[in-house]
Amino acid sequence: MNKKSFIGIIIGILVGILIIGLIYFFFFSTTTDQSGNQTSRNPFASFFGDAETPVDDQIIDDSPNFDNLPDLPVEDGVVLIPKLRNLSNEPISGYTSFIRRATSTTTTTEAAVRYMNVYAGHIFDTSDRTLESTRISNTTYPKTYESFFFGSSTVVARIYDDVIGSIDTFLGSLEKSNSTSTTDTEFILKGTFLNKNIATVVVSNTKLFNFYKSNSGGTGYVQTPQRNGVSKEVRVYDTPFSSWNFEWINNDVINALTKSSGGELGYMFSVNTVTGAQNQILGPISGLVAKSNSDQSGVVYNRILTGTIETFYRNIKDGTIIQLLSNTIVDKCVWSKSVKTTLYCAVPESFPRATYPDDWYKGKITFSDAIVRIDMDKITETRIVNLRDVSGVSIDATNLTLSPTEDYLYFVNKTDSNLWSLEVK
Repeated sequence: MNKKSFIGIIIGILVGILIIGLIYFFFFSTTTDQSGNQTSRNPFASFFGDAETPVDDQIIDDSPNFDNLPDLPVEDGVVLIPKLRNLSNEPISGYTSFIRRATSTTTTTEAAVRYMNVYAGHIFDTSDRTLESTRISNTTYPKTYESFFFGSSTVVARIYDDVIGSIDTFLGSLEKSNSTSTTDTEFILKGTFLNKNIATVVVSNTKLFNFYKSNSGGTGYVQTPQRNGVSKEVRVYDTPFSSWNFEWINNDVINALTKSSGGELGYMFSVNTVTGAQNQILGPISGLVAKSNSDQSGVVYNRILTGTIETFYRNIKDGTIIQLLSNTIVDKCVWSKSVKTTLYCAVPESFPRATYPDDWYKGKITFSDAIVRIDMDKITETRIVNLRDVSGVSIDATNLTLSPTEDYLYFVNKTDSNLWSLEVK
């Protein structure tokens, strides 16, 4: 064997070893992520789905993650409850608040919050006296993107079926579990699925309003939850248009608002679901977004012209109109029920150039908000807190509600669907 052939063989062996090493590295070796989970490297996995595939089956825990919360103030060895805090630390589909006894052996009460998570449709409880969330139902309804509570024990869940691309509507009640297993929860969620093709569902304290779209417009029906299901639908509303937003104002009256879009004229009507009477409240107004208080004595609304948001209050009784100093999209507000002229709003620090309100609804833009209390009687606006200054993160607040005693303001951060609480009294 000559010297040139010998060198060629050596080079071939080295190249072969290198190729084998690369194949092992990319296809058979593992990496460990920040959570300690081992995954196999796969350079072609991105063509088929995830860039990394688990080596072993993982048990997925959808419990809220409170490990990365900032350090909390301590007084005399007791952790103080912050005035502003993240209640869920995971995306939620809906929530409710109610008053309950703090313990079974005391008459002391507390503000409790109950929410359903998006991932599994599990239900959790927390309160103003604890930093923890407790799973009370592990009945699983995956991909629950929207939910509404009747009081504290009945819930309507909107579940996305990605197999056929439809939305199912489930009505369920929390029932005490008879299981003695330590892994089971205190309650199970039992119920029934409602009719298919419900475009919109809104709930009052005791009723559902279901809206169906058709080629000729739309029709609204009222149902009442019952002990063993739900009552028959009663037809209460017909319209030649199909694009509406609805909101219960009290147990009999619902407001119908044309879906808001920049530059489009909007209208707002009240509909009495008992008598069928309809009254126009507002319109035509460009880019209209509006919310009336519970006795319909006043309404706050937006007029949107060429991308500029203006916010007004109209006294429905005498017709007077006041332009507010704090501009916001009115969907970021909630009326007090105890003081009918008090309004709480999440007010953006600034408004980026956009088509309003469309780009905000679509998630193309987000805000960083302050919370403002507005007194329509005195025409005063009080800035309560800048959410980013206290939390350290930008919060685009929506779906605002007040606790039954109105000591707490609850809202959802639109950017990640986490539930937050702010003590306002």
